[in-house]
Amino acid sequence: MKKHPFDAALVAELYYNQGYTIKQLCNVTGNSNIYKHMVAHGFVIRKTNKPRKPQPSVAECAYAAGFFDGEGSISIRPPSRTCGYRLTVSVTQTLQGPLLWLRERWGGYLRQNPSNLKRGQSMAWTLQLSTQEALHFLSHIRPYLLVKAEEADVGMAFQQRKRNGRRLTADLIAQDRADKEHLTLLKQRSTV
Repeated sequence: MKKHPFDAALVAELYYNQGYTIKQLCNVTGNSNIYKHMVAHGFVIRKTNKPRKPQPSVAECAYAAGFFDGEGSISIRPPSRTCGYRLTVSVTQTLQGPLLWLRERWGGYLRQNPSNLKRGQSMAWTLQLSTQEALHFLSHIRPYLLVKAEEADVGMAFQQRKRNGRRLTADLIAQDRADKEHLTLLKQRSTV
């Protein structure tokens, strides 16, 4: 079997900037010992197999903010039996393309909304991001938001307080409920 030289610059570009996984790097470089080489060269190995999404540009963040200002929604969902309050960001649109574009950059779950159809209406699509994905999205678009800026501030502050593994105390639940009520008041104010 032919040995392939380790090209640290190429591997760094693919791994850090383009989000390739270790398995993808093995396939691209033809080097089955890529992990050992990366560790030996001082690479910081991600703890997840999910490829890292490229950092969106300023123009992409500004476009997403404008789109979100018109079509998006920020909510703090009430607790269920299995978890406490949680941040949810959603964008609904009849065209799937812009939502696929957003999902490529920030993740989320895309679904169809057939229940909202009335005679002559088009099928609607919803992209939903929750908890940390929602925080990541809002933190990128926040500098460019005009309509939903205050709502984004409340949602981001709410999610930044959340940490997996923390016990829910009465004080934390009361703060979560207060954030949800504050967000509801901001939405009512913006529709008047």
